[in-house]
Amino acid sequence: MGITFRRPTKMKRLGAAILIWVSSIGVAVAGTSVTMDGPITDSNAALGVAGANRTYLLNLDDHNVDYLSVQILSSSGAYSDATFNDGKAATATWTVASYTALSTAAATGQLTMVSTTVASGVQGTAGVVFGTNVGNANILINGPPGGLNYTIGGNVAMGGASSATAVNFAAAVNLSSNTSLITATQTGTNASVVLTCVNAGTFCNNYSVTSSSPAQVSTAAFSGGTNPVVVSLNGYAWKAGADFAVGASTAAMAANLSAVIMASSMTTGVTSTATLACPNNCGVLYATATANGRAGNFQLSSSNQLAISTSASTMLGGQDNAVACLNGTCVTANKDFYPVTSNAQTATNLAAAFNASVASLTVTSVAAGAVVFSTANIVGTAGNYTITTSTQGALTIGPYTSSNVVTGFATGTMYGGSSSSYTINTSAIRIPSHGYPLALMVSIASTTGNTAIYTSTAVGGTATALTQGSTWYVVPIDANNIALATSSTMAVAGLPVVLVSSAVKTTADSWLIHVSTTAGSASFGFYGSNNGTDFLQIGSSVTFSGGSAYVYPSSATYVDIGNVDWKYFQMNVAPPATSGAIVIKTWVHGEKR
Repeated sequence: MGITFRRPTKMKRLGAAILIWVSSIGVAVAGTSVTMDGPITDSNAALGVAGANRTYLLNLDDHNVDYLSVQILSSSGAYSDATFNDGKAATATWTVASYTALSTAAATGQLTMVSTTVASGVQGTAGVVFGTNVGNANILINGPPGGLNYTIGGNVAMGGASSATAVNFAAAVNLSSNTSLITATQTGTNASVVLTCVNAGTFCNNYSVTSSSPAQVSTAAFSGGTNPVVVSLNGYAWKAGADFAVGASTAAMAANLSAVIMASSMTTGVTSTATLACPNNCGVLYATATANGRAGNFQLSSSNQLAISTSASTMLGGQDNAVACLNGTCVTANKDFYPVTSNAQTATNLAAAFNASVASLTVTSVAAGAVVFSTANIVGTAGNYTITTSTQGALTIGPYTSSNVVTGFATGTMYGGSSSSYTINTSAIRIPSHGYPLALMVSIASTTGNTAIYTSTAVGGTATALTQGSTWYVVPIDANNIALATSSTMAVAGLPVVLVSSAVKTTADSWLIHVSTTAGSASFGFYGSNNGTDFLQIGSSVTFSGGSAYVYPSSATYVDIGNVDWKYFQMNVAPPATSGAIVIKTWVHGEKR
C-alpha cells in the first residue's frame, strides 16, 4: 500500500501529540501515550541513546476505522538559553585600628588655673562725674536696701570746684548707713568718683546710678562684677574662696583645689594631682576616675573659663572592654578575646572568639592582617545579619549604618547577600517563563568559573557537581521553575536530582543552561500488522528537519495512509542522529468508510 501527501479533509481525530528532542548523546520523547478515542499505553517511555527510535502502536479494532491519514507538524528547537545564579553570602569586616584602645581604661580630665584674680571674683564698679553748676542736683543709687539718695546742696555740700564737690560726695557715700555694700573713691583733683561694690559678684551689676541733672552730673551704671569661680565634677561643686583657697599663685590654687577633690574622692569617684613645678604647667590639675570604664567620663565644668579652664565638658578616655556583636552574639575584650601584641594578633583572636561562639552556627570568620572577614554560612539576603561595635574608632565595622561620635557605638548589617535561584535540599531552579518541554537535553556551564552546586539523586547518595559542560535533562515543574535529571528516562519518570549543598562564597556565580541548535533530521516510518508481532512497512519513510511553527491547526504535511485492512497500525519515529533539538507534533486521523 502506497503513501500519498495531501491537504487535510474532515476526519475523526484519533491521536495525541508527540514531542521529540534530540542531541548527540541522548534523545527523549515527552508524553507517555498516544490516544485514539482512548488511551493506548506507550511502552517506550523514554530513549536515552543517540539515534534510538520511538515506536507507537494503535489497535485499529478498538476504534472501528478502516481509513487512516497522519498529520505532521514540525519545527526547529528554538529554545532560548537561560541563566540562573547560585546566590551570594553576606559579608562584613572588623578592622582592629587600635588594639590598646579595646581594653578598659579610666577617664581623665584637665583643669588649668588661668587667673587667681578672676578666680576670686571681681567687684562691680560705677562712676559719677561732676561738672559746674551742679546745685540742687539729685544722685540716686538703686540696688542696696532702701537705696542711696544724695542731693547737692543738701546732704552733700557743694564745693568751690567740681573736684571739691566730688570729694564731698565720696565722703557722704562712705558715711551712709547703707554703704556696707558700696564704697566711694575720689582721687586728687579729679571731679569723678568711683563707686565699688564691697563684695565680688555679678549681683552688683544690677545696681544703677542716676542723676536728675545729667548735663551737670553724669553717671555710669555698675558693671564688671564677676562671681568666684565654681568648679563642678560629677555633680559636685567647689567654690573659690569658700570651698578652696585661691592662693597667691596658680600653682597654689591648683594644689588647694586638688586637695579638696582628693578629700572627697570616695564620694565623687575621682582622684586628682596638681602640677606644682613652675614655670612649666605649674597651674594644671589632672583628675582621674577611680574606676575604669565609660561610666567615669564624668561631667567637668568651670563657671568661668578665664579663671579656670577645662579641657572638655566631660572627662575623657574612660572606656569599657570593647564589645563586638555578630547576629546577636557578643564577644567582649579581655573576656572572650584578648587585645594583645598587635592589631593583627588581636584580629586573629577576635576571629577565633567568633568561631568559638554561637555566632559560628550562622557565620564563619577569618582574620587577614588586622581585618576580620565574617561570611554568612548561608547564601541569600537572610544572611545580612546585624553587626555592632562598642568602639568604632578602635574596632571599626564595615559597613555601618549609624555611629555615635561620643560613645563610639556603631551598628550596621552584613552586606552583599543575594538569594539563589534554587533552594538547597529541593530540586527546583527558578527560571521565569522558561518554556522548556519535558526531557529537553541541556548542558550546564558556570559563567564565573566556580563549580559550587552539588546534587544527589537520593538521601545519602553520592554528591556530584554541576560541572562545566555536563549534560542534564529538564523536568518542568511549572511555568517558572524546572528541575534537572541525569537522563531522559529519569526526566520522563519525574525523578530529578536534589540540590543538596552549596559552597560558601562571597561572589554570586552565574550558571548557563545551554540548549543546542538544531542539526540533523527526524524520520517517520509506518507499519501494519494483523498479529501485533510481524509488521510490514507501508511505503517509504518520511523525513523532517524543521518547518512550520509549533501551532495547531496550521499548514502541515498530511500523509495519506489510505484504506487499512489490518488490525494494528505502528508509527516509528527516528530522531535526528546529530546534536540539536527538533519538535515533532503528529495526529493520526481515521474514519469508517
